[in-house]
Amino acid sequence: MKRQGKCQGGRVALLAVAVLFTSLISGCFGSTEAKVNKQLELAVKYVSENKFDEAVLAYQEVINIDKREVRAYQGLGKVYTLQGKFDKAQETYDQGIEAVKEEDVMRLKLSLAGMYMDKGDPVQAEKAYKEIIDEDKTAVEAYQGLAMIYERNGEGEQALAVLEQGILANQQDYRAHNALASYYARNGEKDKAVESIVQSLALDVNQAEAYRILKDMYSEDWSELIDKAGSIEDQGIGNIMRFYALYESGQYQEALSLYEEELKQDEANQKAAVLAAACMFRSGDEQKAGELVQKIAEKPANEWIMADIAGYYLLTGDKDKALAWAGRSLAANEQNLDALKIVVSAATKEQEQLANRYITRLLIYTWQPVYIVQEDMYANSLPAPVKPENNRLTYDYFIPRLDYEYTYQDRCGGTSREIKTSWEKDAGGLYSRYMVEAGVKYPSFSTDYYKVTSSGIAWTGGEAGQYASESWNHVPLGNERCMVLAFVNPNTEWTSNYRMKEESYETSIENYTRTSKYLGVERIEVMGKTMDAAHIRYVETQNAEDPMALIKESTDMWCVRGLGMVKATSICVYNNGSQEEDTLELVSVSPKGNDEAAGNSENEQPESQPSPAPAPATAGSTVISPLTQERAREMVLALPEVKQYLAQYDNFRVVDYDKHVDSKGTLFFDFWAYWDMTTHTNTFERYSVNSLTGDIYKENVSRNGFVKYVDGSWVPTSDRVF
Repeated sequence: MKRQGKCQGGRVALLAVAVLFTSLISGCFGSTEAKVNKQLELAVKYVSENKFDEAVLAYQEVINIDKREVRAYQGLGKVYTLQGKFDKAQETYDQGIEAVKEEDVMRLKLSLAGMYMDKGDPVQAEKAYKEIIDEDKTAVEAYQGLAMIYERNGEGEQALAVLEQGILANQQDYRAHNALASYYARNGEKDKAVESIVQSLALDVNQAEAYRILKDMYSEDWSELIDKAGSIEDQGIGNIMRFYALYESGQYQEALSLYEEELKQDEANQKAAVLAAACMFRSGDEQKAGELVQKIAEKPANEWIMADIAGYYLLTGDKDKALAWAGRSLAANEQNLDALKIVVSAATKEQEQLANRYITRLLIYTWQPVYIVQEDMYANSLPAPVKPENNRLTYDYFIPRLDYEYTYQDRCGGTSREIKTSWEKDAGGLYSRYMVEAGVKYPSFSTDYYKVTSSGIAWTGGEAGQYASESWNHVPLGNERCMVLAFVNPNTEWTSNYRMKEESYETSIENYTRTSKYLGVERIEVMGKTMDAAHIRYVETQNAEDPMALIKESTDMWCVRGLGMVKATSICVYNNGSQEEDTLELVSVSPKGNDEAAGNSENEQPESQPSPAPAPATAGSTVISPLTQERAREMVLALPEVKQYLAQYDNFRVVDYDKHVDSKGTLFFDFWAYWDMTTHTNTFERYSVNSLTGDIYKENVSRNGFVKYVDGSWVPTSDRVF
């Protein structure tokens, strides 16, 4: 087992992550430029800490020093957007457009258009993007933004026309082809998406975006792409796509054979070479893999290949080199999501703040609207360290963590009961809630189905009902769609129309309408703690001849970031004139068990989801908090044998190693214990801590089994946790 490169990661990797920041403020610049860069990084630090007022002052100071600095206007405009001060944001962008260099004007015009989208003003955003396109036909971002507006408004044909227009004006820009491919992929037209990706890869095979789109489409069944690649007219591109599919599906030897026969001779295809090295490593040929990567590293590479090299080193466990290469990638393109993911994955606890600053730089210096960037972070398992300082409705109010179980007290019609619910995500990216009662899984008691898309988060409805055989299918009527929740302003109203069909009676069809209103953020008490909650009020009405049928339901609902709905009160009116009141309230949150009926998915990694709002356990509280990595490390350090070695040997250390999720979906924290931190030799043991139960495991001496710490001693166990 390879264990090199783990000991001095704290110091070396920290330097790798920090290199961009230190270079920005080093004395090699002139005094004015040094002051500007130092102030810009101070502003980024403030934003990453959600200190928006301090960030405003920092950006204003930059403008005082150099009124032509485009990053100051970009950052200040984004901070005002995060605060909901859209008039000030617009004023900032307008001021910057007049002041910055001509080559920087387009960046601010794109940022201004994105701000209109965050504001919830698609008409003004559409106008802004059209003006940009009229001025510069090569502004690919403007075509993407304009298409985004049309798509979120349900005007798919117009969105498609804009993207095709963008390709006509930018035939040699692979990004334009990817934008069209992404549109087709979102709308289920795989064949057309692949056609666009073929065009994109023909322009640049060493990019990342085209492969990301392929992964979104085929991750559930790579064999479909393997078959499809064989029929592509451009055989070279077909081989590349087939090779990528073989790698992603774990068919490493088949991928290597294809690489040796068809791809190896093309030295310009660095993407295939890095993936081939990964195949070699995963197949056990570590030496050959290392030699191949070293050969690639000696040649010039773009930011995407640098990120791929970083990913290779992260795969091998060499976090120092992973961070160094990710840093180089971000130096070339600070908006490289792949490199950002590696920085976040490889960073130690001491480096988390620097990693967050990289992510914050992406948020504030990109042309895209804030909510779109946050959704991209979410989809790519990146944390969103910055929270808007306004009371707009965002996706994180609705989707709680998938690795928790939520217990509600339900008081309906004079009766009371407890209901346990959990959330899951299906292959299509739809987040849905279900409940488990007496070990039986049912659809949710309410129509809380959401999907995060590139244009926001759609409140889609879905299935509901107490019994699976009598659940309802909710289908939007005609072009009517559910509300898209993306920085929705307070007092926004929307209406959704549905056709309901009871599965057990094919002829039983009813119509109902839900009219909803977002009232704003309020402070309410949840599980004994005061929290900010988004208040939504909706009224459902339906036509029904049955005298016992529910014809109207008026509901007030409160949602907390990271927890989802925490409280709902309803008044139900029936056709016979009777009424009943219904109250649903969250009373506890606990880590999900490993029970299959509870809906655990081994594909869901807890740390990739939004964190629940803080709810520390108090006396009498039923809230169970899972272990943090820091707490798990403290438990390892408290082991008698570890304490003994720490006291006896100056060169004995316990360092963070990694995290992993076992086959049941449980998160474990891994640690290595070292005798010698200089030569990396004489590794003592690897410890693994169950984040939910606190159980501690380690590999036994013979390395052919595992032992578990029980009542002060290590005992054999059949639990395989590594």
